[in-house]
Amino acid sequence: MAIDGNTDGRWQKKSVSHTRDGGTPNPWWKVDLGTMQYVKEILVWNRTDCCRKRLSNLVVYIYNGSTWERVNKRNHRFSPGIQYPLKFRVGKKASQVKLQLESPNGILSLAEVKVIGDVIKDTKRAVTKTVKNVKNTGIQVADETRKAVKTVRNEVNKAMPVFASARVVGKSKKCKGGSFYDVSTGKCWSCPSGYKRTVASINSRNACEQKGRVVFAF
Repeated sequence: MAIDGNTDGRWQKKSVSHTRDGGTPNPWWKVDLGTMQYVKEILVWNRTDCCRKRLSNLVVYIYNGSTWERVNKRNHRFSPGIQYPLKFRVGKKASQVKLQLESPNGILSLAEVKVIGDVIKDTKRAVTKTVKNVKNTGIQVADETRKAVKTVRNEVNKAMPVFASARVVGKSKKCKGGSFYDVSTGKCWSCPSGYKRTVASINSRNACEQKGRVVFAF
């Protein structure tokens, strides 16, 4: 699986997948993003009810259009108290993502993988740089050019992710539609209209994000 949006790492919840029992030489998992995207980070959820060390010697790769490029400089190792998800910062353009074990007889086990992207990062940087250069050189921008820059900037700001806090709507394990139960607080929470839940803590300021954010979940 690893593509259903469910990060639950327990096998009985039917959201965990793994390669062939008995092991495979250097097993891998890959996803095609469709087009070249700016990838900010890759999040990986492991199986949690057992077999956590199956992700030891994990290597993350991105395909930059011509070659496979390694993301993590060192193979992933497990230590006591490790937290999920595992986060791999990228900050580069890619069209594919691959997870692979460097093992002669490994079993690759995954609960969920998310590729977080921001396709407008370069656009905003270009607009900001253009406006800055205009100011520094003292060039007078014509009305039409100024309007065009303003239009692009407004479109960029509209597409940027906007976060919001969730609110408590009750205390019951049977939450009403549109809300969700949080084990740590024992309460039902809901995001504002037009927002969806993020992977952040429920009581954090970025617990919800505006729908339409560029997030590729696989």
